[in-house]
Amino acid sequence: AATSAPAAGMARIWFYREMAPYSSQATPYVRLNGAVAGVSMPGGSFYRDVPPGHYHLSVDSYGVDFGQTRDVDLPPGATIFAKVVSNDNWIEGGGGGRGGGGYHRNTFYVWLYPFEAAWPIVLLAGAGGLLVLLAGCGPGLPLTGAVAISPVPVQQARIWFYRDQNPNEPMASPYIRVDGAIAAVSVPGGASYRDVAAGRHQISVESYVNDGNQTKLVDVPPGAQIYARVVPLDNYEEGGGEFGGGYHRNSFYLWLYPREVAWPAIARSVFYGSGGMLTAAVPAR
Repeated sequence: AATSAPAAGMARIWFYREMAPYSSQATPYVRLNGAVAGVSMPGGSFYRDVPPGHYHLSVDSYGVDFGQTRDVDLPPGATIFAKVVSNDNWIEGGGGGRGGGGYHRNTFYVWLYPFEAAWPIVLLAGAGGLLVLLAGCGPGLPLTGAVAISPVPVQQARIWFYRDQNPNEPMASPYIRVDGAIAAVSVPGGASYRDVAAGRHQISVESYVNDGNQTKLVDVPPGAQIYARVVPLDNYEEGGGEFGGGYHRNSFYLWLYPREVAWPAIARSVFYGSGGMLTAAVPAR
């Protein structure tokens, strides 16, 4: 359980981040002594149990500044709370006087807070199943092409989701939904699939802007597989001053591709798993 104590002889480090829609939606790696410990997601939390000792806490960042890392010494049984904080106007620039084309470079910090300040936010963040799954990502995860993929179960169909890795596009990680249920998180350079009952399904990706082509209706017979690519468009909604301070709002789309086009991209993407059979919808955020 989230409130359980660390294992005997161990210490616990919580990482959490508030959901702020106008802050960076990027998902940087969080590191312990240089090793990837998890992924920081807006509105997410997770923990790592570690042996007692000295640890260097850091978060990957484009900008380099003072106070971005923390060094801690943990005795057995200790629990600490590290908040990931974004400052997306540390490095910025802007386009012309008509108000478009500005940019921000993601800069992140790790701040330590006492239990009474951190725990209410950790509870709100909620280390749900999707976030816990992603907390283990990073170096070591296989490419999809190197994974033995199980056959589609009898009387079911399979929907693949994938997204290209492009450092010049948004790094945000929106939810993907099937019939309103959260089916996956779209991660740049990642691929995953969900098995569903044969029939008609609506697939969608969450987006700041509501536009056409963000959802698709698909009819999938038993044994079929379809391939849905998540495509970001970060200049659909943007603005900025003449000399800096520009912004972009993340807009995402779903495009369907045939296997011969989709599979080479999926095969070279990091495999984030299947998540099992999807059966029930949950309310939209």
